[in-house]
Amino acid sequence: MNRRLSPRIRYSQSVTVTPSASSDIHLKGLTLDISESAIRVVVSANLLVGNTVVIAIQLPTFEGELSLLGEVKWAQPSIRYQGRFDTGIQFLFLSDEHRSVLKDFIQKLPYLSAKKTSESEEKVVFDSAQFSMSVQEARLRTFLWAGLLVVVVVIFLIFYFVIMHSVDSIDPGI
Repeated sequence: MNRRLSPRIRYSQSVTVTPSASSDIHLKGLTLDISESAIRVVVSANLLVGNTVVIAIQLPTFEGELSLLGEVKWAQPSIRYQGRFDTGIQFLFLSDEHRSVLKDFIQKLPYLSAKKTSESEEKVVFDSAQFSMSVQEARLRTFLWAGLLVVVVVIFLIFYFVIMHSVDSIDPGI
């Protein structure tokens, strides 16, 4: 059973989530999808269900930053982003202007998305450890480490066989 109040649309955009109880903490994250009534983000902290947060986001159809109050409905470890948390946040007390901005944005999103680069090329920026890596960079880094490991193993084997051959050629009759 789908309990969503409105359909969600996939959308990637950097966002800042501030727990209302602590205005000193500003979690940088990424939106995964958005609707007129809620947003799903990935952040570096496990936000408690029921807590209120302020979501700061810039939308291409709105000048300036949009600040929206929301309630954390669920949070779970992210499968895609290790060490991060996928979090569902329902918007609270939307003004007519904010509701109109969200509705307008969601209606225009399919046209705006066509202009965006592919998801694999987008940068994902998080606050902890200044994490900034695209999927392609991660694959390249993994490939380079694997290549380095192969080189180290080959060098080790060469030295091993050279040393073993040298030990075998020593005349024990001396």
